[in-house]
Amino acid sequence: MSEMGSRQRMSFWGVLSIFTLGGVIYVLIERGYFLLLYALATGALCLFLIVVAFDIGLDRTGREE
Repeated sequence: MSEMGSRQRMSFWGVLSIFTLGGVIYVLIERGYFLLLYALATGALCLFLIVVAFDIGLDRTGREE
């Protein structure tokens, strides 16, 4: 039986991505680009919902239900 390596709880790139996203949101709010921020948030939500809907439509073998 192979030994399991220690699981890394936080990824460097994950943490860097979160800080980058936070920085972009902070700059957009500070400069008053609320409409752009709203449009980006709406696009991200739509993309998330599309991914979830696509994932629900597939079974474990990858075929459509």
